[in-house]
Amino acid sequence: FALHMMRMQFDEIRLKMLPVEDFLEKPDYLQINNEIRKLIAVFENEDAILIGQAERLQAILTPIDAARFLHQMSYPFILLGEIELVLRKLIMVCVNSEQLSECVQRSVQKKNLPSTLEEMTYFDYINILSDLENWKYFEKIFGSNQTGYRRRLLTRLDQIRKIRNKVFHFKDKLTDDENQDLLAQREWFLMKARSVEVLS
Repeated sequence: FALHMMRMQFDEIRLKMLPVEDFLEKPDYLQINNEIRKLIAVFENEDAILIGQAERLQAILTPIDAARFLHQMSYPFILLGEIELVLRKLIMVCVNSEQLSECVQRSVQKKNLPSTLEEMTYFDYINILSDLENWKYFEKIFGSNQTGYRRRLLTRLDQIRKIRNKVFHFKDKLTDDENQDLLAQREWFLMKARSVEVLS
């Protein structure tokens, strides 16, 4: 509307006499299967996107709609990534390179054994922490095996594993309870990480 007004000699025309059709803009339509990067490009200049065709409008998509969708899709991956990175850091604090190699030799069943934490998978971490002989290195962070801390940690890691499997294999959308559980697990591991920073 503003661009059209600038092109016209407004001082010679009364506003209420301006015909509406002179200011209508032809909308652009995108399809529901368009790549999301195309939607983002359109949002740089538009406040909404029409999905479908002029004869068959399917939806009106706003930036907040797109943000909610992207958040819903990416949120579990972000939480799982943070949990795995913090877990790696905690293991790193507990063992030096020689001790890590010892733990891997004892508990990771692979043809080509990883030599660094960065080469390991989440399941390798579980195997390392599951081995009772390895636990002596992790007690200072996670607590004594005799008081049940090891079993509770393994239960926690297994709960995360189940959600991780569901997310990474796109088996189904996470429930609200699963999202809340994942968030709670993240907070627990971050609490452990903060305690390490206090001790170091």
